[in-house]
Amino acid sequence: MPIFHRMIDKLLLFQRGRSARFHILPSHQVSFDLYTNGNPKIIEVANISLTGVALKRDQDISWQALGTKLTGTITIKSAKFRVTMEVRHVSLQIVGCKIISKDFALEKAIEDYLINEMKHKRFDPLFKR
Repeated sequence: MPIFHRMIDKLLLFQRGRSARFHILPSHQVSFDLYTNGNPKIIEVANISLTGVALKRDQDISWQALGTKLTGTITIKSAKFRVTMEVRHVSLQIVGCKIISKDFALEKAIEDYLINEMKHKRFDPLFKR
């Protein structure tokens, strides 16, 4: 197993089994298009892990309530993945979501993306809650 895969495995066990999260910058080419009333709305991604995504809050509070199911598209580089997520945490700046749709291709794309970013030292893991 390559060293970067072993690093991801160790990071996934961090914080009582919670997946390691990584800050996302606009240059990282990760985005989320939320579908509301049939229209896509771009929501900025704050961080990402293999099991969830943190979205930056905006003025439209309709999608930001705990338990809300969000349907949309996660774009990683140029690859697009249809996803369903559930809002699990809301803070002043972040809406934390758990990915509830099971998509092996999405999981693989996130894993490959995180390994590549770590390999090139473009960002560090976010370890604080």
